[in-house]
Amino acid sequence: MRLPLYIETYATVETVESILSFPVEVNKPLTSFKDVQTIGNELREAGISNVKYRLMGYYNDGYKGYYPNRIKWMKEVGGKKGFKALLNYVAEHEEEGFEIFTDVDLLYNYWPNKIGGISKKKNLVRSMDDRYVRQCFYSTIYRTPMAYRGLLISATRLSTLFAKFDKKFSKFKSLSISLANLASDLSSNFNEDDFYTREEAKVMIADVMKEASEKYTVMAQGGNVYTLPYVDYLLDAPVDGSHYNYVSRTVPFFGMVMHGSLQYAGTVFNEAGNPDYELLRDIESGAAMYVFLVYQNSDLMKESNDEFYKHYSANYQIWRDDLIDFYDVLDYAIGDLQSWRISDHRFLAAERLAQESEREEDARTLEEEYVQLLIRQYEDKLTERNKLLRYLWFIGIADSDSTRNTRIKTLGQGMLTGRTYGEEAKAKIEEVIEAIRGDYDPGTEDKDIAPDALKKLIDPADPYYAYSTDSGQKIKVAVDVDAILADAEAQLNATPSDWLVEQVEALKASVEYDGADGVLDLTVSGVDSYATKTKNSFVTDSEADDPAYKKTTYTINDGSVVLVTYSNGTDTVRFLLNFSIFTVNVKYQGELYTLGKYDFVRLDPRADGTTDPRLP
Repeated sequence: MRLPLYIETYATVETVESILSFPVEVNKPLTSFKDVQTIGNELREAGISNVKYRLMGYYNDGYKGYYPNRIKWMKEVGGKKGFKALLNYVAEHEEEGFEIFTDVDLLYNYWPNKIGGISKKKNLVRSMDDRYVRQCFYSTIYRTPMAYRGLLISATRLSTLFAKFDKKFSKFKSLSISLANLASDLSSNFNEDDFYTREEAKVMIADVMKEASEKYTVMAQGGNVYTLPYVDYLLDAPVDGSHYNYVSRTVPFFGMVMHGSLQYAGTVFNEAGNPDYELLRDIESGAAMYVFLVYQNSDLMKESNDEFYKHYSANYQIWRDDLIDFYDVLDYAIGDLQSWRISDHRFLAAERLAQESEREEDARTLEEEYVQLLIRQYEDKLTERNKLLRYLWFIGIADSDSTRNTRIKTLGQGMLTGRTYGEEAKAKIEEVIEAIRGDYDPGTEDKDIAPDALKKLIDPADPYYAYSTDSGQKIKVAVDVDAILADAEAQLNATPSDWLVEQVEALKASVEYDGADGVLDLTVSGVDSYATKTKNSFVTDSEADDPAYKKTTYTINDGSVVLVTYSNGTDTVRFLLNFSIFTVNVKYQGELYTLGKYDFVRLDPRADGTTDPRLP
């Protein structure tokens, strides 16, 4: 059977009409019993049959009407006859999962003076100052209570009052009820004749829930833990965090504990600020879809003095197509996992997909850095060869420069590669150089003691031999433009730009030396160990769940990318969820997945072959 779809709907809204020029308060239908069947038929045609209706305010003068110790169905929505017709419709489609849950509020009395009202003294809770306790809504804007609603019923009276309701309601042979606030609200009582604590109230409320569950299929809202053993369907389960500034991560603890043991839904889907975000939270926590819809007169709701004005997105005709689309996606994702457990939940690192302008800027930054490293490494190698050249120049001064240069080149290349001379040989050369310096008298022109090459070793302050920094004239330098560009393309993972080509060619023109006296060949063909030298990081090969993830400029690691795993003890189904507003790349187990904003991917296909309805 497909994933449940929970639809909460209201019977009527109170408005004012002019009758014979007099303003008269009347009840206008929002969703009649016949409308419920119409919606059911349309959804069945769309392939959605496992629908659970929560009927709010269909008896006793509407939503927040008089206390349910008697039942009088409202004529505006079809009356008792209409309800019985709806029950017959439910029986016809029971195997498809179609159910209705008549909401009954046993915990509050909204109109104690109306017909059906109950005794205040005997049934109501009192506060510490002996006043009757009312349901109160506090405004954080005005910092004051803004609305006082129902009077709170004593927990000691709930069992008796439920029995009275059951006696009336059971005549209709309906097997499902919704117990409104009974699973979410809890209070003590300071009435001297009926005193109890919240702990004692828990026990009494749980007893009433147990009584109801033994006779009815029970739906509830909120779900305090002591009521969960007696609930079959739970609405408004906690599937999201508070979003306070100091909250850094949201973890679906409720879903990880309860999924597979209880059917539940999160907050009202079509009233969410972002339905795509709400869909991800439902997948993350295993929650079904819960919507608030009315079939007609939705425009009158904003004029109501009740809570209807907050239901700004309740029109069924407007929401129908979107509802079906969102439901199909959610059912594809977790519809076959209703009895599975949520076995794992992890936060992953991901890479935001850069925009074109950002990629162009990054490419230029990397090319500029590459050129800087290329020049720096060239200069370091040149300095190394010049230093070696100074050590070797005096060795075996021959009759001709060509012989001397040949010997220097042979010895120098050997020392540079480590094949001929090591540190011991270098140390010996330094000793000889120091000996020559000791015998040399600055200011003379003794070429036998101070050949041209030794000018590199003489103190720069010498008045006769000025120190020359132009040692590059003695090093044979070759710049392999093609090799450099190929190296840059491999290192930067991008085709070299015209700017980079110009820079390399300019380097070749400025430093290349191919003179006959050139020694200790130096070929510039690329950057050594670029990956460990770069100060910029725009790409990474790290796995998304790696604790040592190599971050880049575009790394998202704020808990907005999630891996959630469902398990039935043998098999697992995994999801990647992207709660961020960016398109991201996620590398997981060697595969790279691209997820749009508020997007998800089911990594393990459904056994029944159902495919993602989002695919074309």
